[in-house]
Amino acid sequence: MLTMVVVRSGLASVTHDETRVKSSCFQYNPHWSRLIGLLIPHDPTITVQTGASTNGMGGWSADLPHMWHLSISDLVACSLPVFNCHNVHNHFEQTVEARPVHINILEFVAIIIDLWFIIRRLAQQHSTDTQSLPPGGHSILALADNTSALSWLQCATRTRRPVVRRMARFLTAFLSSPFPAQFARVQGRHLAGKLNVDADLLSRFELTPSWESAMLKSSNLAPLPTCLLPRRILSLLAFLVEQELTEAWFTSAMMTLWTAELPPFAHGSSRLQGTPTSLS
Repeated sequence: MLTMVVVRSGLASVTHDETRVKSSCFQYNPHWSRLIGLLIPHDPTITVQTGASTNGMGGWSADLPHMWHLSISDLVACSLPVFNCHNVHNHFEQTVEARPVHINILEFVAIIIDLWFIIRRLAQQHSTDTQSLPPGGHSILALADNTSALSWLQCATRTRRPVVRRMARFLTAFLSSPFPAQFARVQGRHLAGKLNVDADLLSRFELTPSWESAMLKSSNLAPLPTCLLPRRILSLLAFLVEQELTEAWFTSAMMTLWTAELPPFAHGSSRLQGTPTSLS
């Protein structure tokens, strides 16, 4: 049985009828109700690993099976200012676009993208089968080898960097939406770079220019389905990195995060069809 805890405040010195009215108002507000198991630290139900480099980014999970990766060309195509590492002869050489973002920012973007995949997928499953929710809710653990990005996941309000504050606010707003607010908890943990091999492989497009090459180089990735990221989600993140934002933009962005179609994950031989990256 799933147990919900309802947090109430401001109910002192009121009549019984007033308490009942206030209680009913709070009870169905996801910001005031969540599974009690999510308030107690416990083992993760889903672990994801992400990574980024100057040649791309990617992530994967065996618990909610999926993998994804984006090339440097994908990031540039969606206006994310990064290092462009390809010349016309297809050799790798670093040329800098205007005001390239720091690698720490790219690592944070990769975490946000994978959390979007996970949360949207879990919400889909829950909408069709409420019994898919594990006892105590979903405990999602994000593993990465970048300590800055992981610290921003937990306490970004301590930084003075506007871009990090914007990104943290964006992620917090998404995780405060009704489904994740009630049924999911996200935490981050550092994973040594030498252990983050598969996410690192996916992020280095020069090593895995196709899904097949990623599967051949990693037994962990070989059985996983691939997933596609809607172009407008990546464009939102690129805009977030570059621009000062308004309340209206944040409202519209949250709508996009929940209405953008999450394409079905590709299994089997269908993984080798279509584009060699996750940008749709």
